[in-house]
Amino acid sequence: MTDRPRTRSEAFARAEERGRHLTATILSGPDMLTGEIFAHRLGLTVSDLHDLEQAHAVLVLPSPSPRGSRYPAGPLHFTPRTPCGPAT
Repeated sequence: MTDRPRTRSEAFARAEERGRHLTATILSGPDMLTGEIFAHRLGLTVSDLHDLEQAHAVLVLPSPSPRGSRYPAGPLHFTPRTPCGPAT
């Protein structure tokens, strides 16, 4: 059993460390894809995927490591959309 934190700041520091560990565990799981693999599964280039990220059209989970963003591998249903314009 671990010792109880003596101060509030110690409790927060421990909680932050647990959060970092849990984040790393989740993002390193087999159901989290790199940008390259995710783009390939969607039939896109990485540049196209970045455009979708900027448009908030895909879920991207940031990672503390450089170039560490991950994408959930869940069901992928993607239909490219064309910009909406006036009806003719």
